[in-house]
Amino acid sequence: MKARQYWSWVDGDYSEDSAISASSGAFLHGYGAFETIYSVSKEVHYLPEHYARLSEAAQYYRLPLEYSLAQIDEVVSELLDRNSLEQARIRLTLTAAHTDYSAPQIPSHLTITASPYERSEQSVSLVTAPASQFDCPLSTRKSTSYASYLVAKQYAQTKGVDDTLLLDHTGNLIESSSSNIFLARNGIWQTPDLTSAGLAGIQRDKVLLALDELTIPYSIEPLQDYRADFAFICNSLIGLQFVTRINDYHFPRDSASCSAQVQAIRRHLDYQ
Repeated sequence: MKARQYWSWVDGDYSEDSAISASSGAFLHGYGAFETIYSVSKEVHYLPEHYARLSEAAQYYRLPLEYSLAQIDEVVSELLDRNSLEQARIRLTLTAAHTDYSAPQIPSHLTITASPYERSEQSVSLVTAPASQFDCPLSTRKSTSYASYLVAKQYAQTKGVDDTLLLDHTGNLIESSSSNIFLARNGIWQTPDLTSAGLAGIQRDKVLLALDELTIPYSIEPLQDYRADFAFICNSLIGLQFVTRINDYHFPRDSASCSAQVQAIRRHLDYQ
């Protein structure tokens, strides 16, 4: 049976069969940036924040972003209607149209897609990466040069777990292959300092703001010890997911106070 085709949008045109040029910088070198966004009941979560981050990446890559937030919001709404989606994964992808990277401005393509996605309440297990390979400038941005993260994800699958926890060259925790991590230890939530490596995700920022507003103590600092009372990973698509174990360490998960705090954070974020 042929897989269903979903409408996408490329540079102003809607299509059920969009394609990318084999001579583009996106195809040849993975040159570009992207944002992945969650939508439920046609409510798009954090679109302004994702647009702002894509705009910053556009400047970094010298790729013009020629559409306003209002225009992208309109396109996303249309795609959700055309594809009849109640829960959706929305992706904004800004890529190089050619490979003359010496140009002050590199012609770009903007592609917007919307596909089915359902959030899971299942907990996840993690394994630490076998070697550090994530101290690079691109690790702080949503780069379409994503192969190293996919390799990390595949490594986790060979170990029979859900995802890989990445480390920097000194052994500090950074993030999983697609999410930020929070650990609770002695009544304080901790999340890694991502100044030199790792993506400070939009959902991570929202969680930190919720902790502030709920007056729940937390710290942002270099972390090497993942053994704690409680842990969750988060990103804009999955929301918050509990971690059951990292390597051979199993989280106790019997902390009523930590569990209550996570539920309070979810309510504060209007979690769905």
